[in-house]
Amino acid sequence: MRDGIFLILAKLLGKRVLVFFHGWDVSFERKLCHYFSGIFKWTYFQADVVLVLASEFSSRLISMGYSGPVRIGSTAIDDVMLLGGDSESCALKCSREGEQFRILFLSRIVKKKGVFEAVDAYWTLKRRYPQVNLTIAGEGPDLGSVKAYVSDKSISDVRFAGFVTGKLKVDAFRGADVYLFPTYSEGMPLSVLEAMAYGLPVVTRPVGALRDFFEDKKMGCIIESLAPHDIADALEYLLSNPELCLRVSKYNHAYAKQHFGARGVAQKLSRHYEEVLL
Repeated sequence: MRDGIFLILAKLLGKRVLVFFHGWDVSFERKLCHYFSGIFKWTYFQADVVLVLASEFSSRLISMGYSGPVRIGSTAIDDVMLLGGDSESCALKCSREGEQFRILFLSRIVKKKGVFEAVDAYWTLKRRYPQVNLTIAGEGPDLGSVKAYVSDKSISDVRFAGFVTGKLKVDAFRGADVYLFPTYSEGMPLSVLEAMAYGLPVVTRPVGALRDFFEDKKMGCIIESLAPHDIADALEYLLSNPELCLRVSKYNHAYAKQHFGARGVAQKLSRHYEEVLL
């Protein structure tokens, strides 16, 4: 509502407006269309250009009736994050027989990020491979419930790192072998891009912008299922293929460097601003 008011004021003052939807919640979209469709169209459909993070969101916006130009934007990661993947110490240390296999889940701790599925998948894999462990990094309203869930089921070798930033976040990525993120829905999840920058194979789902760029078996594993045993199978595929993981590690770092660095994303965004001014 606030941004809609800003948009209308800008148009009344004769300004051209670019709107960047930096996320997309499907449940909120349904509520919006049901209760506030008229207000939404009256305000946001006056934008001269709209940016979204995924082709899926572009299609949804057009189906709602927006007829102006829609462009696909991107989330950016700090260029400093890209330095980590250059060193051998940040390359994937994918497990060989008898070595640890370290799974990282780093996100806001809420159910829709797939944290409970991540725990169940880990526990399924742990029973097959005792050397597996799991680190859960982040805070959120469901953190207490996850901790209780792990305790009640006597799930071993789970470490809760809390909220991590700066060096702690760097250490979390450097200390992992794979990034697990079985989220329900996303725009363009920054944590996945950061994990790729650190050369981690990723196990995730085809949601939001991930559906547009994520390459299965080249960047890790992308699976439709939320079933823990299916997620565990994807993790096992990486665990049992260390040479593949090394290729994925190098590919992910190079891809992140080429596509998600802040400087490059800013240059693309400036071109979209220039389009609005034409």
